[in-house]
Amino acid sequence: MNSSTICRLANRRILFQTLLSSRPAFHTRPNPRLHPTRFSRNVSERRRLGRFDEDEFNKAPPNPLDYINNHRRQLAERAYRMRRIRMAAVGAVLCLVAQLAIVYGLPIERQKSKKGKDESSVTASHSPSLATSILPRDRADAPDKVNEEFAGKPVKVLGGGAKIVAKDEGSGEEVELIPTGTSGVPHFPKTIFLPSSDGQDEEYKLLGLGIRTVSFLNIQVYVVGLYVQKDSLAALQADLVKNVNPLASALIPVEKESLRAGLLDAERSYKIWDTLLKEKGGELKTVWRIVPVRNTDFQHLRDGWVRGITVKTQAASLRQEKEFDDETFAVAMREFKALFGGKGRAPKGSVVLLKRDMDGRLTVLFQEKDGQREVINFGVIGDERIARLIWLGYLGGKNVSSEGARKGIVDGIMELVERPIGSIETKVS
Repeated sequence: MNSSTICRLANRRILFQTLLSSRPAFHTRPNPRLHPTRFSRNVSERRRLGRFDEDEFNKAPPNPLDYINNHRRQLAERAYRMRRIRMAAVGAVLCLVAQLAIVYGLPIERQKSKKGKDESSVTASHSPSLATSILPRDRADAPDKVNEEFAGKPVKVLGGGAKIVAKDEGSGEEVELIPTGTSGVPHFPKTIFLPSSDGQDEEYKLLGLGIRTVSFLNIQVYVVGLYVQKDSLAALQADLVKNVNPLASALIPVEKESLRAGLLDAERSYKIWDTLLKEKGGELKTVWRIVPVRNTDFQHLRDGWVRGITVKTQAASLRQEKEFDDETFAVAMREFKALFGGKGRAPKGSVVLLKRDMDGRLTVLFQEKDGQREVINFGVIGDERIARLIWLGYLGGKNVSSEGARKGIVDGIMELVERPIGSIETKVS
């Protein structure tokens, strides 16, 4: 047997052992020349990024029997992939750290719990002037001593922590307050006084409040509370009681829980409030009091309300309802957007009021905190559908603007409906 025969047999033996091996003896990259369709997009992308090597592309494919070089190539590719994975992980961690640093690095006061004080049982009352009613003196970036004042009056805790008041030492006047749950705007007045169409001040009682938050980080935007005109409380009570039991004058515990479940349910809550505001709106006067806990602007606030209105109108269109398809509503929407045009900033601690009268007209009022006592009237929207949809954005549907505010309002309603109709007390706990 000559030497050439021995070499051929040796090569066949090596190839046969390689094919029968259970573990691949090499890991190579397919030849781009043999697979142009598969590699054309990858080649174009690598050329665009400047990562394509023409020499590597034009050279001959690797020898599948070159174990040493193929193993080195496999290790180099694995190391390259691992470096990319590590870099991606580091980038994700840095992005999360940056977001947390921005959120928690802002100069916002954190609420400090005070032992021995039952803050959940605190109520609030009234003030005889519009300025002291809707104008708090606390700021989200203010020192602790400023949060101990409200409208220039020192805040005091009375009755073993069951009552918080802001008392004027000179006149002895007291404004009863409730805590909001955030140190940015620590207190809301229980009662506010707003001018009516005839120029007389009307008394509004706080029904419930909550904090508007955004994103999964629960970034606080503003505190919002719903106030009901004092004479409208009886009408609201009667409407809600009759909604559950038309023959009842007050609700028993089982009926109260049914009403609570309905007011918190997505579909039932929308129907209850839509009917009440649309058909019984002439008997109700309500106001949303909104106080930002961080600097914002009116365009941002307006866009939030406009998005809520858009969602509601699109849902109505899907239900084949034509209520919001007319040109009159489109004109009213343009007027609503124009109310906030060029208004600029809404600083921390300022007050925005959305007032809805008996006819459903929406009036937007604003009071800036920094030493100003004048209330600015942005304008009036006569189409009642605008106010109704904004109210529904907080009270009805699946995704409301502030779930905390809706729950707080429902808690206030539960105390209303347990009393007999016509015996509403002036105090709403």
